[in-house]
Amino acid sequence: KSRKFFLGGKPQEEKGEEGNMFSGLELKTVAESLGIDMGIAGKVQGVDDPRGSIIIVEDELETLSPAVEESGNGNGLDETLCTLRLVHQLAESTDADKYNPRAGFLTALNTPNLPVLQYVQLGADRGVFYKNAVMAPHYNLNCHAVIYGTEGRGWIEVVGENGRKVYEGEVREGQILIVPQQFMVAKKAAEGSDEGFGWIAVKTSDNPMISPLAGKLSLIRAMPLPVLMNSFRLTAEEAINLKKRGELTFFSPDPAHTQI
Repeated sequence: KSRKFFLGGKPQEEKGEEGNMFSGLELKTVAESLGIDMGIAGKVQGVDDPRGSIIIVEDELETLSPAVEESGNGNGLDETLCTLRLVHQLAESTDADKYNPRAGFLTALNTPNLPVLQYVQLGADRGVFYKNAVMAPHYNLNCHAVIYGTEGRGWIEVVGENGRKVYEGEVREGQILIVPQQFMVAKKAAEGSDEGFGWIAVKTSDNPMISPLAGKLSLIRAMPLPVLMNSFRLTAEEAINLKKRGELTFFSPDPAHTQI
């Protein structure tokens, strides 16, 4: 169960509770804990503050920046956290981690490119399919995923760990699909969708990892031919064909087209 609380201010009464976290303490305790006098402690508790949870900022709101040379007392905040970059570009194909000019692109959001994510333990993927494109079937190794359609129409299939299909259908702009950890998911642009399909997948790890089941970096590509032949009852030629897919993540309508 998630819980919402306020460190400051005096939010309106909600579910029988009122005030911020400090207002539940004795005034003296607040003063002693924070090393302040009783008057300041009263302000921290919001004793005479009629404002709610949303306030109007007086004058200009300035952000904190670490000084080149620090002296005296600090500002009481973790300046490293306060100055971490909070914005990262996901929309353009030029910033993509994986790109196929005929199929689409995928941009990952994780701790290496946005370090602040380590504090919230979340990551994300931004993907765009072009018309008729397919994404390699894959599963999330270390996280759940919440897929939100941002444009067009996609066809998505989800298979559980026991091999039972748990979802098959279209996901349109504005719709959400939940994919549990280690459930296989296959995505493609829906048939007849001229605009393709775009989505954002929010993931419950700051370094989400996927394991593709097809393509150049897949487990199948890494398996020796005899293993594939015996596992799937294939001839040598059939096993070679199974391994030879050269694209990484997004597959173009023409299988012979390779990813750059």
